[in-house]
Amino acid sequence: MKCPYCGGEVSSQSPNCPYCGAVNPEGVAFQEEIQKRIERNKLLKPFLIKQKTPELKQRMLSRILLILVGVNVLLFVFSVGIYIWEEREQERTAAQGSQAQRYETIFPEVQNYYYDKFVDDMNEMIDLMEEGQVPDREDILTFLDHCYDMFYYMQSEPEELKEEAYFTMKAFFMGYVGLTKEEAACFEPKEDGSYDRFIDDGAAEQIALIMEERMKEAVK
Repeated sequence: MKCPYCGGEVSSQSPNCPYCGAVNPEGVAFQEEIQKRIERNKLLKPFLIKQKTPELKQRMLSRILLILVGVNVLLFVFSVGIYIWEEREQERTAAQGSQAQRYETIFPEVQNYYYDKFVDDMNEMIDLMEEGQVPDREDILTFLDHCYDMFYYMQSEPEELKEEAYFTMKAFFMGYVGLTKEEAACFEPKEDGSYDRFIDDGAAEQIALIMEERMKEAVK
């Protein structure tokens, strides 16, 4: 538009003519309207934020849900991958001299029945004591018989397995129950390394009595 005073070009949004400085009514009205909108927005800003908060929360929740879904999908794929990997048929050979090789040597696919029986009975006694109970005297005597069965029938087994059984026996009787070395002497092999088939009845009764007393002390 042209200024009515000097004829110069004036923007309809400018409040004054840039050439003569005369007031431009249209520009003044435009600027006043802009200022009103600015002031109105300042007044409405808190209410607008309050109104938009649920929407923003919803967007954030949606994004979080999408992220969680993506993470779960990745975990599922990862778990399936691990399962497939573990289920693969592959030959595993233990390294020479490793603990794995020793385990394979000591614990073949078919383990010694008497050793397994001894370990089962031992675990039952430990479970009872952990529950605050003491095995019956007869159960203790039966356990002692199984212990002698184990050593007697394992005399032809590999040395590693016999050694494992020996130290398991010592760990239970001397470590867990608390028998002294002298009290557990009847479980030691004879000079030639062999074992008798049965424990002497008198010795068995004496050890069973001592074990019962130690067990009662342990569960108090």
